[in-house]
Amino acid sequence: MNSEQEKELLDYLASLGFAGEKFKAQLQEKLKLNTPSFMVPDKIPFGEEQMFFKLHFVRDQQFNAYRLQRYQATHRSPVLPEHTIINGVDTAALEERMKLQDWEMYFNRPTDTADTPSIKDMLETTQLLNKLSEGQNFDGIEIQEELMYKYWPAENYYSNGKSDFKTYHERSRDFSPSEYGICNANLAYHVLSGRLDALFEKMRSMDLDNWPAADLYNKLEQILSKKREDFELKFTRNEPEGYSEIIIPVITVADEFSVASYTHSFIPYPAIEHDIYNGIDTKVLEDQMREIDWHNDRQLFIFHEDAEPEFTPRVGDIQEQMYRLSKDMAGADIADQLQLKYWADATFFSDMLQQSAWDHLDELPKHVQEFPPELNVKAGYNLLCGRAIPENLMYPYRPESDNWLRLDLNHKDGNGNYEVRQTRSFSKIELENVLDVFPIPNSSYYPVKNGLLRGDLVSVKFANDKKVCMEASREQQTVNVYTPDMRLIPTNVHLDPDWKPSQKEEKNTNQTEQKSPIPANKYPTVKRSQKRKGRGL
Repeated sequence: MNSEQEKELLDYLASLGFAGEKFKAQLQEKLKLNTPSFMVPDKIPFGEEQMFFKLHFVRDQQFNAYRLQRYQATHRSPVLPEHTIINGVDTAALEERMKLQDWEMYFNRPTDTADTPSIKDMLETTQLLNKLSEGQNFDGIEIQEELMYKYWPAENYYSNGKSDFKTYHERSRDFSPSEYGICNANLAYHVLSGRLDALFEKMRSMDLDNWPAADLYNKLEQILSKKREDFELKFTRNEPEGYSEIIIPVITVADEFSVASYTHSFIPYPAIEHDIYNGIDTKVLEDQMREIDWHNDRQLFIFHEDAEPEFTPRVGDIQEQMYRLSKDMAGADIADQLQLKYWADATFFSDMLQQSAWDHLDELPKHVQEFPPELNVKAGYNLLCGRAIPENLMYPYRPESDNWLRLDLNHKDGNGNYEVRQTRSFSKIELENVLDVFPIPNSSYYPVKNGLLRGDLVSVKFANDKKVCMEASREQQTVNVYTPDMRLIPTNVHLDPDWKPSQKEEKNTNQTEQKSPIPANKYPTVKRSQKRKGRGL
C-alpha cells in the first residue's frame, strides 16, 4: 500500500469521524505488518456518554490496498456514581483525577523502564481507588467498580458487577458499507443511544411521511450524521390551493431531542381568470391538469427497463399546451399561475417554472401560524385553508371532545397567530350518518371518512363514477360537496324540506386578504434565469 493510498484511507476514515493522532498511529502500525486483515480500536466521547469502535480492515488484492470492511460500535450510557467520602477518600475528587489520566498507557507501560511522573500519579490514584474497598465497605466497592468500569480498559479489570454494567449500560451493533456508503461515527452514536428513534417517535404524530410525503427517517439520518445539538427541519408542499412551507425546530433538553412548536406558512392561490390565448382554452387546460396527481411519478412518466423514462401522452400534451400558452403575451401570466398551482414541487416540472412564476408567488399574501407539535401537519394545512378540524387533533388530551376548531384569518392574537375559534360539535357518529347517504364505494369509505375527520378537502369517486370534492361542514352538520373545480353542489342530506344552503359559511382563505391581480408578463421566456426550487418563502 503506497503513501497516496494510505492518505486516501486516512482521509476517508476522518470523514467518518475516526481521526486523532492515537488512532492514526495505531492504523499505520497495522498497515506496516501487511497482514490480510486487522482491527483498530477507537473511542469517542459524547459528553458523559462513550462510543467504542472496532474497525475491521481487509486487504483488497485487486488494488493492493486496505479498505474498511465493517466496524462494531458500542454505546455506553452515562455512569454517574453517587459521590461521597469513604475511608477518607473524596470519590468526586478521585473521579476528576481519573478522568484526566491515560489508563491505556498505564496498563501497557513497559516493565523494564523507570516510571514517568504520569505513571507515578496513576499509581497513587490506584492506591486511593483500592482504599475504597477497605473493610468490605459495600458503598465503597460499588463506587470503586463504577469508576473502574468507566475509565479503565475493559480487559484490564475484573469485578463481580462487570457483566451487569455491560448489560445495563452498553448496546452494540455492526455497521457495514452499503450502496449509500457506511454510517459515520456521529450517526452511529445517535442510532445506538436511541436518540434517533426517540426523535422519530416524537414526530410520528405529525404524519410527515404521508403529507408532505417526506421520508422523515432518512431526513433525520442525514441531519444527525452532522448534528449533535439544535437544528431545524424544513419541508415544502405545493397543492392547487396554495404553497406551504413547514419549519420544525428540534431542540436539546437534558441531552434529549425535543420538538418545539412548528411554523406553517401558507400562500393561497387566487382564482384564475380563464380565457382563450394562442388557441388554448385555459379553463379546459386546468381541468386536464387537475386530473393528474403531479406528485405521483407513475402518472407522469412511462418507465422502460433499457431506456430513459418518457412522458405519458396526456402529460406531453399538457406540456405542449403550456409552452404555447407561455408564448402568448397575455396568456403568459395564466401559464405562470397554472405552473405554480400544479408544478411547483412536481418531479422534473418544477425546474420548468419561469422566474416570473416565482415572482408572482412572492407577491401573494401569506398566512403564518405556529402549531403545537402534536398537530398533524395536514390538519394544520387545512386550518390555514380556512377549514375546521376536530379539537382533539389540536389538543389530544381532550379525546372526548366533539367540538371543532377554525382559524379566524382576519384577527391575530398578541403573539402574531390567528385566533382559534371553537365551532359547534360534530361527532364521528354524526359524520358517519351523513356519509351513509352518499354512494361512496366500500374501498374508499374509510379513507374518505378519515380525511374529513382531519379537515381535508377530499376527492371522491362515487359508485356511479361521478367525481366530486367533499369537506365536513360543522356549521350545518353536513358534508359540503363540490365539483372538481370547486363549485358548490347543494345537497339536502338531512331530508329537511325547509333546508337551504347556508350563506353564512365562513369564507375560504382563497377569497381573503387578496391583492390586486398581477399584470400579465409582457415578455415571457421559455426558461427562467434562476433556479429556485425548494427555496425559502
